[in-house]
Amino acid sequence: MKIEYFPLHYRDESGNMVTRESNTIEVFESIKKQAIEWFGAEIGELFDRFANRCEEFSSGRNRAVFIFPKYVVKLPTCGDGCADNDWEGSICGSEPDKIQYARTRLVYHHDIPIVFMERVEYASTKNMRAKLGHEPEWVHSVDCSQVGWTRKGRLVAYDFGMR
Repeated sequence: MKIEYFPLHYRDESGNMVTRESNTIEVFESIKKQAIEWFGAEIGELFDRFANRCEEFSSGRNRAVFIFPKYVVKLPTCGDGCADNDWEGSICGSEPDKIQYARTRLVYHHDIPIVFMERVEYASTKNMRAKLGHEPEWVHSVDCSQVGWTRKGRLVAYDFGMR
């Protein structure tokens, strides 16, 4: 594995983004094992391939996220993760006053939906108000306000899976 620990990103009980170091091997291997049980050995190979190149690793309820300098890769770890990737990878376009979405590309590998998404840096309410002068209404429609800034300075949702 390229890196020796992964910062895990999650929200605490107050809704604030928190980063902590994890025991890479234990956490990574348990998430990978769950995915292999659902999808077979092919997804294990993907886990290893992306882990050897990524900067950071994070995981949620249904997906593992490999973080690279300009993009992230989301692999499902269960059936709901497949549904989330199908949905997230199919959303495109943005209309003013509607939810703004990060750019994605959906790819299938051995019938496993994989999402490639532009990298987004988390934006707090304070940060949004400082940059925009307000918090856009659509942000409240995004689960846990999981929104952030793209490299080009757009405020977008970065986790909009349905499950």
